[in-house]
Amino acid sequence: MTKRWIGSALALALIVAAGAFAALAFSGNDQNAAAQTDEGQTERTVGVSGQGQVSVEPDTGYFTVGVEVTAETAEAALEESNATVDAVTAALIDSGIAEDDVTLGYFSIWPEYNYRDETPELTGFRVSHQLSVTVRDIEQTGSALSTAVGAGANVVNSVSFGVEDPTAALDAARENAFENAQHKAEELARLSNGSLGAIVTISENSHSSVPVERYGFEGGDSAVDEAVAAVPINPGESTFTVNVQVVWELN
Repeated sequence: MTKRWIGSALALALIVAAGAFAALAFSGNDQNAAAQTDEGQTERTVGVSGQGQVSVEPDTGYFTVGVEVTAETAEAALEESNATVDAVTAALIDSGIAEDDVTLGYFSIWPEYNYRDETPELTGFRVSHQLSVTVRDIEQTGSALSTAVGAGANVVNSVSFGVEDPTAALDAARENAFENAQHKAEELARLSNGSLGAIVTISENSHSSVPVERYGFEGGDSAVDEAVAAVPINPGESTFTVNVQVVWELN
């Protein structure tokens, strides 16, 4: 009787334990399935690009002038070039250009040969010395250029204009770019029966286009002087462009 009771109790305990184990296993599988379902859901996002542009009047002028000299010896060419460059620099400074705004742009010296015969004949040396000039008062760009030519510069390579501090223009272009991107994203969200959530990522790149007057005048003093006087200087506008790429959560 006692043995039969012990056996029955043991069987009942095994059945209860098996049931509990099965319940735990089922519960664990159910939790794993739920986790897989959550992980398997793809986050809905909408990504667009936006562009903003702002055009402003430039406030600074830039030009490059040079002195080219040919002489029988390198020493003679260099001496004449240095003297003329010093005169051009002094004239620009006297006209109101800051000393730091007249800098060396390019310098070279090379031999020149006569190639008409079989054996090249050394005829002399040429020195090219160029100055880069920044004009803070843009209205004085033309007169500063004329001053340089009048002091002996016989090469004018280029004239360009820009904005010394583009921060405000870039800020305005960036704001326009973001508004453009947001408008596109809101339209896409509306068309997909959704709404925009938080921003996931945002990036930008920017550039500016600067009006450039390219002259490339070269020759004697009078030739360059007449050419500079005949060409009007028009600063135009400087355009700043900002592009942004923005990704929003899509609710």
